[in-house]
Amino acid sequence: MPETTQFTGGGDNSQDTSLKPNHVLHNRYKILGVLGGGGMGTVYQARDLNFSDVKKLVAIKEMLAQVTDSALRAGMLKTFRREANILASLSHPAIPRSMISSTSTTAPIW
Repeated sequence: MPETTQFTGGGDNSQDTSLKPNHVLHNRYKILGVLGGGGMGTVYQARDLNFSDVKKLVAIKEMLAQVTDSALRAGMLKTFRREANILASLSHPAIPRSMISSTSTTAPIW
């Protein structure tokens, strides 16, 4: 399998990601690298450690946490949760399945 490639969107919208390679999230997902990012957050490639005999790769999206305005943050969190709920309701081979959603960390993930 090729190395994970970090895509840069160009311009000056790059942000410092909070999840680093080899970090294990929720004692289950080992972060491999950044797949992409945008205005709402960063998407990471991770390996599901519950499957020791196979290399099961997953995508994890982390919401940006740098927003200090509470009203703006509440709106972003609502949109982020809505996106996770919509993804969880869809079923198609080309659409990733939503497995977890968490707001217990500094930045919400799904």
